[in-house]
Amino acid sequence: MRATGNITETTLDEEISKLLDSHDEEVTNNGDNIQTTLDDERENIPYGDSHLTKDPDHDRWYIQNVNGINPEINWMEWRTQMKILHEAQVDGFSFTETNLVWTPEQTQKARTLGRYWFKQFRLNTSSSNDPTTRKSYQPGGTCTGIMNKLTGRITKQGIDPSGLGRWTYSCLEGKPLGDGSENTPRHRKINIISAYLVSQNDSSTPGHDTAFMQQKRLLTLRGEKNPKPRKQSSWTLPSKFNRCRTKIRTSYCAPMQTQIF
Repeated sequence: MRATGNITETTLDEEISKLLDSHDEEVTNNGDNIQTTLDDERENIPYGDSHLTKDPDHDRWYIQNVNGINPEINWMEWRTQMKILHEAQVDGFSFTETNLVWTPEQTQKARTLGRYWFKQFRLNTSSSNDPTTRKSYQPGGTCTGIMNKLTGRITKQGIDPSGLGRWTYSCLEGKPLGDGSENTPRHRKINIISAYLVSQNDSSTPGHDTAFMQQKRLLTLRGEKNPKPRKQSSWTLPSKFNRCRTKIRTSYCAPMQTQIF
């Protein structure tokens, strides 16, 4: 059993169990309102390499559009995610569409909980500067986490400088290249970018609080006469990193609907 302060792995499992039990009671009491399944259940067969085994010479990176991180119930959702990443022996992760106002307090809380599961834990977050009256919810945003041995490879971290909350990135430096005969050895470098670019077309008119409308408001305030959040995100991201692609490899971690190039 892992323990730190007043948090233990057993405590987390018990909290989850109680929530599931209360949900089952709710379903039982409202059984008449449940729609039955029409199709036969299909076997859920995993595809690709198993996450249960890992080559010690490989680093494992995890990416997911989490569709929101809920800090309620003492950040249970985040704690559960960290537990799963720890069990899967993940070395780094990219979460997109975190839908969270990443204030310094929220970021510090997430970092503290991450260090419970990992000896070394670095977290880089980004959310929109568009004002919101909500306590923690804000559509869009990303975060990049790097754990354990990879934290010592970080040379630089950054976020979308525009304040639109579209991406975060980390630059990792590897071992020297070549046979060691050079006076100044070259190190392999890689930029890992966690990006969430809006899915709506630039001609659409989505809801007021969407990431699309947040970006459109901010761009308008900067003097853009006809802001196009999707198009501008698509060329702004590569232009920043393409300048160094000949020297540094770049890995883009973004949802499938994102058109980067």
